[in-house]
Parts: sequence; C-alpha cells; structure tokens
Amino acid sequence: MPDITYGSVCSGIEAATQAWHPLGMRAAWFAEIEPFPSAVLAHHYPDVPNHGDMTKLAALVLASKIPAPDVLGGDKAHALIGSAVRRLTPLECERLQGFPDGYTSIPWRGKPASECPDGPRYKAIGNSKAVTVVRWIGRHLQQQLKTSPHG
Repeated sequence: MPDITYGSVCSGIEAATQAWHPLGMRAAWFAEIEPFPSAVLAHHYPDVPNHGDMTKLAALVLASKIPAPDVLGGDKAHALIGSAVRRLTPLECERLQGFPDGYTSIPWRGKPASECPDGPRYKAIGNSKAVTVVRWIGRHLQQQLKTSPHG
C-alpha cells in the first residue's frame, strides 16, 4: 500500500505528525492560524505547507490547488510535590505529551531558541494531543485502510 497521506486542520504543534511519521504516514499539508504553533510547524516541517485558514481548504482541494489527503484530522499543567504545588516546566509538559525534549523551543520573534518564551510553549503544548494516543489512532487507521475494499 502506498504511503497514507493526511491533512491536518487546527494543527497546533502536530501530535499527529509526531505519532504517524514513524508509521510511514505523511502530512500533505497543515492548516494552523496561530503564530507560535505555525512557527513550530515551519521549524520542524519546512517542506509541509501550512495553508492557515481551514475554511478555505475545501475550495483549494476542489480546485486541485492542494492534494486531497487519504485522511483528514484535526490539537497549564501543575504537579503536586509533597504538600506544595509547582508549575510544570515546558520540558516536562513536552515529555508528558510525548514530544521530543525541546520540541517547542524554537527561534521566535527574532530571538534564538534558547530564549523562546514559556507562554507560547505552554499554550501550544496544552492545545496539542498526546502523541501516544494519536499514534494508536494512526495504527488503527492503517489497519482499516489496508482491509477496506476502498483502500
């Protein structure tokens, strides 16, 4: 079976790509409008176009301006330590969601990755999905598409 392609709407920082790329699935395009998640996508996936406004995707597909994918999908924590509550770091949040360490630490607004602010990182990670859950969904999609008479 050829690679399964997917289009991602409300892409966030792309849990789907983190989960599905190791399964051989490939992003045809993203649709994300928020600036920081869009910058994370551009940083990690420079060859995957981000079409921004998802409300324009259907017209683009129907006009054959972008490919119709096989699959279409749509992405502040705290810890109790003893009797004290402390805020989780962005790194801890990345790990909990299944992203690689430093995944959201990117060059942002003219500053290097080492000075990437925490606020947009927390928002992007919190708006994402857990990579392990999305990988499970991807495996089941693959199984269904392989056994489907239409696949």
